[in-house]
Amino acid sequence: MVNVWDLRSAEQIAQMQHGGRVNDADFSPDGQKVIAGSDDRMALLWNVGIAQPHSIRLPQNGGILDVAIGSQGELAVTGYCGVTLLKGHPS
Repeated sequence: MVNVWDLRSAEQIAQMQHGGRVNDADFSPDGQKVIAGSDDRMALLWNVGIAQPHSIRLPQNGGILDVAIGSQGELAVTGYCGVTLLKGHPS
């Protein structure tokens, strides 16, 4: 599960369900999307405002340990079992 919090009010503003334990998450540069990597072997890109998965799903061969979104919002990095893959996605 990924929870997004408003740090000014300390209120939860979104909750996003994954199929396994979430190991890492990262915001897009514009703050509108979150990528989350999970033990379910899937990295999901979420639209924060509606807490729904974006159409982009990045399946991997193992549980995902680390994720990051590039500074331009067009590349995502996922790491699993010591291997890192780069996948492009539209911003």
